[in-house]
Amino acid sequence: MKKIMSLFVCCSVAAISFAQQQTFDLITFTPPKGWTKNVGETLLSYTITDNKTKSWCRINVVKSTTSKGTIEADFESEWLDLVVKNYNPTSERKENEIQEAEGWKIKAGSSKFTFDNREAMAMLTTASGYDRCVSIIAVTNSMEYLKDVKALIESLDLKKPAIGSTENPVAEDDKNSVVGTWKKTGSVNPSYNDAYATSIAGYSSDQYIFNANGTYHFVSKTFGMSFAKILLVKENGTYQISGNTITITPQKSTLEAWSKKNGGDKWGIRLSSQKRPLEKVTYQFTKHDFSGIQIWDLVLQNNTVTQRDGPHSNNKSFDKAWYYSPISANNPVIELPNGEKITTEVQTEPVQATNINNSNSILGTWCMSSSDNSSYRVKNSVMSTIFRQYTFKENSTYTCNIKTYDPLMNSTYLGRENGTYKKAGNNLTIIPQRSVMEEWSKVDNTDQWGKLLKTQNIALEKVTYTFYKINISENNEWQLILKASSPTKRDGPFNNYERNAWIYINASPARPVIKLPSE
Repeated sequence: MKKIMSLFVCCSVAAISFAQQQTFDLITFTPPKGWTKNVGETLLSYTITDNKTKSWCRINVVKSTTSKGTIEADFESEWLDLVVKNYNPTSERKENEIQEAEGWKIKAGSSKFTFDNREAMAMLTTASGYDRCVSIIAVTNSMEYLKDVKALIESLDLKKPAIGSTENPVAEDDKNSVVGTWKKTGSVNPSYNDAYATSIAGYSSDQYIFNANGTYHFVSKTFGMSFAKILLVKENGTYQISGNTITITPQKSTLEAWSKKNGGDKWGIRLSSQKRPLEKVTYQFTKHDFSGIQIWDLVLQNNTVTQRDGPHSNNKSFDKAWYYSPISANNPVIELPNGEKITTEVQTEPVQATNINNSNSILGTWCMSSSDNSSYRVKNSVMSTIFRQYTFKENSTYTCNIKTYDPLMNSTYLGRENGTYKKAGNNLTIIPQRSVMEEWSKVDNTDQWGKLLKTQNIALEKVTYTFYKINISENNEWQLILKASSPTKRDGPFNNYERNAWIYINASPARPVIKLPSE
């Protein structure tokens, strides 16, 4: 796509001599000759300064992100993140008319700002198409560089992105799953260094890796052209999902300072390392498909700005939120020093033993007892105790046994059910294949199985629960909380301690499983 006419100022400029073409992400262009080039993780920059006149100019070619759906929404979002947030414009924004070319829509705008007591200008060109958004931002304090900026913009050629090229994809078909790697990138955090670094050059990338075993890693990299160091945050801990909230509990967090290799955006030598305060935070989370092609952004919300996530995003689609995108060719993982890799861990679990160290695992046997009414309870029995027990196996099958015992009754009742289950994030769907109620005689009127007297089929009850786990003791005793909109025959009335929920506890010597009649 050639000849994009950008609107910066109303003046006539002439073309100059340029070097050979460069390609960065979805953009091919001709860079200005003689400018200093710097390749970062999410942007390619060209800088020029004149020490005599104190003039300068910087052009940033920004890596593409997921589109908000329209050129208007993309431009406004990019303007807020790339211009307003960094430069605090002092003049009304000038804009051009939206242009269209080969499936892309392009919009440009400019505004003045003040830097170092001198008037400067910020110029943004944004293209939206194929569910992607790309931008080029130029800032300068001298009119002499406008011809260079204009020539670069007019040389742009945007390519259609490849579909389905994501690397290390997350569970895009599961709106409740956070397992996978998520990253966001923005301009450098102002709290890290001086105003020049904040307003002229730099970025900060934040990345979560949520493992299926309930652990997480967090990495944050902060780079600025005028910084003497590259800052690296490394954190790990555990996370727990409850409904649409996720609680992140760090176990270790450090801030490292690294030198720049050859003065560029490459790790040099570690200069220092210090511990960071551990910040336990509960977020509301949502997976939102901004693109319309089933590529989900992970949206985290909390009323308070956090040290880990930085300032809230200026994107107001969600209130007080941060937007993390899945890893892809256009949103690569943060490269760590010395080739260090952090991988998503997947844990293999035994069939019968509950994996108590995994906050997202339901494998094993879970027990609950009560004296409340239930549809399984025998009529006229005023002292019935009901024991319920789930066993979830690794092959996605389950059994459910329900024993109703009353010392005043002549019989003991046993519900048996089996079928399959499906997990999707923190949702659990139980699909029974067979469910029966058995009546058994007692041996000498004790709590011992006698003979099978009667069997009747029970209606099959497919239910989707919300589930989460809580560690309730230092001995790693866990509760499995199942929640549903209404009581079920299988689980009986809701527990009194949790609204619309049942509480099951992992089987142990102190909480033995139901002893079944001999087959």
